[in-house]
Amino acid sequence: MEELSLHILDIVENSVAANATIIKIEIFRDEKANLLSIKIWDNGKGIDKELLEKIESPFYTSKKERKIKVGLGIPLFKFSALQSHGSFKIDSKKGEYTQIEATFQLNDIDRPPLGDLYNTLLGIVITHQNIDFEIKIENNGKCFEFSTREIREVLNDVPFTYPDVYDFISKNIEQGILEIGLNPRKVY
Repeated sequence: MEELSLHILDIVENSVAANATIIKIEIFRDEKANLLSIKIWDNGKGIDKELLEKIESPFYTSKKERKIKVGLGIPLFKFSALQSHGSFKIDSKKGEYTQIEATFQLNDIDRPPLGDLYNTLLGIVITHQNIDFEIKIENNGKCFEFSTREIREVLNDVPFTYPDVYDFISKNIEQGILEIGLNPRKVY
């Protein structure tokens, strides 16, 4: 995957498949510390210890319907972090949670771009409106937080795909990213 936002999308889809009802996405960007950090946590079914030892291998996949038994999402995410002088950690407890954290040197030439964060987050939220997303993006000390639970409490069963609701969510994410000093449409 050429952009880190696609890794976020891939991990969120794995969380959805693991029956998560809450997914937390944290992105931390600090130019002075030369650091980009992406952390994704879910309350899905978790990963048992045996699978956790295999999951970082590109020659393992938990998806039974695949003809080719290769799973590249997590191994590529890990590779991207390590090749840009960062770190990668996955932690999970069966039946409780999974957390993945990758760090990157922000100015490393091998760091993939963050990608289209705005459309990735908007797509995740709209597509999986039955899941509570807690999104936090921090850029050089400025912070944007977004919670679908708060929106859902106000809406009373109005779907996120309803045009006015979609526009509200879209503008909220776009404005929030702008207010912390990032261009929502630019690939960083």
